[in-house]
Amino acid sequence: MTLFATGSLLAGASTSLEVLVRARAIQGLGAAAAIPATLALIGTMFGPGPTRTRALSLLAAMASVGISTGMLLGGIVTELLGWRWVFLLVVPSRRRPPCRLPASCPRAGPSTSHRSSTWAVPSWSARGSSRCSWA
Repeated sequence: MTLFATGSLLAGASTSLEVLVRARAIQGLGAAAAIPATLALIGTMFGPGPTRTRALSLLAAMASVGISTGMLLGGIVTELLGWRWVFLLVVPSRRRPPCRLPASCPRAGPSTSHRSSTWAVPSWSARGSSRCSWA
């Protein structure tokens, strides 16, 4: 996500089309690395069967929601603030991971595949810090 945020920052601060295109390429590399990493994490943490299917279904659902709301919000931000803000608003959210797993979270591997009813869910406090809790 650092690569994606770097590309976003460069795109928002770009002064020429050449810089914007290169920044978007950096963003694309960051996004391209995120999907295989997420799939590998799901494959490692959840064994074959209904638990993995549930995790992959949740990933697909959240990706669909993200794509549709991202286009809508991107259009609103562009109309109200300008196109640069579409890139710049992404940067602060990437400064800190959305979820810091506590030491009690299970380690990835086959031993965790039996934990079908627990999910790490990010929750945010009023001060902006984040933590994970089991749902």
